[in-house]
Amino acid sequence: YFVYTAFKSAVPSYGLNYQTTKTMLNSRYYRQISLNQMKPGDLFLKNGHVMMYVGKNGSKYAVFEADAGDSKCSYNEYSYTTIKRYQYYRFRGFND
Repeated sequence: YFVYTAFKSAVPSYGLNYQTTKTMLNSRYYRQISLNQMKPGDLFLKNGHVMMYVGKNGSKYAVFEADAGDSKCSYNEYSYTTIKRYQYYRFRGFND
């Protein structure tokens, strides 16, 4: 819900429908990219969890994320070992 709300607020004219992590994986709103194409605002996505990429801090990948049962967003940093378990997506509503 955190990512859906962020994108809906950033691009209100895009007409984004509510998305879950499961529907995001096959959604027309996102396109899959490679890890080396990631830019701030792109997504680390797997069924059951999504994180918004904000940049790198050394070798760590910095993200914003929230648990489904928690209304608070948190900033975290993860190693490649964690990140490689995800797929990488870009929201189609932003210009590259």
